[in-house]
Amino acid sequence: MHGAILARTADTLTLARALLAAALAGAVAAERVGIAAWLLVAAWCSDAADGRLARAGRQPTRLGRHDLVIDTAVGVGLLVGMALSGHVPVLAAAGLIVLLGGGFLALGNAALSMALQAVAYASFIVVLWRAAPTLRWVPVSAVLALFVLEFRRLIAVTIPTFLADLAALGRRRHTNGFIRPRHGAGRQE
Repeated sequence: MHGAILARTADTLTLARALLAAALAGAVAAERVGIAAWLLVAAWCSDAADGRLARAGRQPTRLGRHDLVIDTAVGVGLLVGMALSGHVPVLAAAGLIVLLGGGFLALGNAALSMALQAVAYASFIVVLWRAAPTLRWVPVSAVLALFVLEFRRLIAVTIPTFLADLAALGRRRHTNGFIRPRHGAGRQE
């Protein structure tokens, strides 16, 4: 019973983050970067919390397998909002979304998603730094707090996953016009 409640709560947070991705795009496009900063912090906190709840519940969640797709959507939402508001060139945002986001969806390579998110978050922090100086501290403080809270997971899971998937991209080869992994390359899921 306890595990089921935790799993449902984790799924609710994951779903809320998906909705936050769309809200972020709208807020940034409407030049409401202060609101967007708080929405981004909420998305980051929901990501950390849903994972902790799911692991504590020790049973699968319905949305857990889509967690990285939803994290990617948060980055895409920021890029779309910044492109619509003129903070980043439309072609640059579209290129990043197609190359990194599309690559992630096509190849299932987490490093591509993480790279898209990193570029989107860093770009937004630069926008926020210029447009809302009094709110600069909001995402920066959240990053520092989440770094402290999630340090062990960052070192044990996130960084090794990023590096392994980055290396797996380098081991891919072309065959008959399609990109296929070499035998034994990439993560086993």
